[in-house]
Amino acid sequence: MSLLPGLLLGVVGGMLNGSFTAPMKFSSNWAWENSWLIYSVIGLLCIPIAIALIFVPDLVAVYRAASPGAVALAMLFGFGWGVGSVLFGLGIHMLGMALGFAIILGLTAALGSLIPLIVLSPQALLTAHGVSLLAGLAIVVFGIIVCAKAGAMKNASSASEGTRYRAGFLICIGSGIFSSMLNLALAFGAPIAEQAMQAGATPGAAQNAIWALAVGAGSLANIGYSLLLLFRNKSWNRFSTAGSGKNILLATAMGVLWMAGVSVYGAGAADLGGLGPVIGWPLFMSTVIITGSVWGFATGEWRQAHPAALRLNLLGVALLIAAIAVISIGSAR
Repeated sequence: MSLLPGLLLGVVGGMLNGSFTAPMKFSSNWAWENSWLIYSVIGLLCIPIAIALIFVPDLVAVYRAASPGAVALAMLFGFGWGVGSVLFGLGIHMLGMALGFAIILGLTAALGSLIPLIVLSPQALLTAHGVSLLAGLAIVVFGIIVCAKAGAMKNASSASEGTRYRAGFLICIGSGIFSSMLNLALAFGAPIAEQAMQAGATPGAAQNAIWALAVGAGSLANIGYSLLLLFRNKSWNRFSTAGSGKNILLATAMGVLWMAGVSVYGAGAADLGGLGPVIGWPLFMSTVIITGSVWGFATGEWRQAHPAALRLNLLGVALLIAAIAVISIGSAR
């Protein structure tokens, strides 16, 4: 069986997903929570459920017939990912796409591949496969340290920016840990996809039964936090400011890009069979990191940075991509 179609889908999914926060850069007169609420409702709740209803025959019956444990784990890990998604949005807002994507998704890629191996096949840690994952994680940690140093150099000229950077860095680390749970939902929710295929869904489409549960549960954290900020900051009135129509379209585009990327990745992971969560996930994550970095540089996030800080950040991104390559190569053995 050729792995090429699944690998290509992983790359396309990563490009879509790595672009999802870019539209927020072009919104005006809105607070972070205004855009994030629209994105969360459309991209994390409405679209996943609609896709699952369209492509999975008799979706409700599939959930009823599936293992209650698999359903519970998919929702639990999905909610955990939702917490990571809230932190992701805050971290990207504070550090920018180039640095935030690298830190968060480098950590997410390593943990998202390592944890299923530890839980499902702990004996594999003593094999070349397990060693490659541990080596990849070590490189991820080193890459994050390099990116952190680059960010500190970039913001060294302002005390307030330095404080903001340190807070944003910690938020990104937390996001990387929690965000890895999306791949755990896919791995531990596999019985749901199997039940969907028995109901007549194709292997690629069957993954949408998992996404609807996991991402839907995660949307609760995102919607809840956005509403909290809207009330606390009294930013509801921003929905009626000039340019709100454009902002709604931009926030909707965020949701479409995010869910399209995840759905395409899910189809690619299904094409890769049992290697999907192990090979497909790192490939998907590395493409997201590269795409997010390109958007960050293209929109001027590092325009005023010292050349040494920029070079260091590029080195950190390269290390994170190399770590993901190590994980992928070892996983293919």
